[in-house]
Amino acid sequence: QGFPAFLRNKRFIYRGRELDRMSLVTLRLQEQFPQATLLNYTSEPTTDTTESPEQFLQIYTVTGVVEERFEGRDVPSLISQFYDTNDICAFYYDRRFNKSGGKL
Repeated sequence: QGFPAFLRNKRFIYRGRELDRMSLVTLRLQEQFPQATLLNYTSEPTTDTTESPEQFLQIYTVTGVVEERFEGRDVPSLISQFYDTNDICAFYYDRRFNKSGGKL
C-alpha cells in the first residue's frame, strides 16, 4: 500500500550490470526507495505485508530459462547468444529448504 498504485504488489526483473554483486543491486534499489523495508526471504509475503501501508522490497537472484529456439538450424553463435541473453520469458530462483519444517 505504501508504493504508488502502479508499483503495488508487482514483481519486476531488474537486470544489474554484468559484474554487479547482489549487495550493490540491493543498495541501489534501497537508495531509490529509502522508506522501504527489505524482506530477506524468498517465500511469498504474508497478507499483512502486502496490505500494509508500509513499503517493502523483496530482492533475490533469478536465472533466466533459455529456450532452444535455433535447435537443428545453422545460426551464427553471436545471434544465438544474443537471444539467449536478451529474449528471456521465464525465470527461476533457488530457495533454501528447511528439513525440520521451521520457517527460514
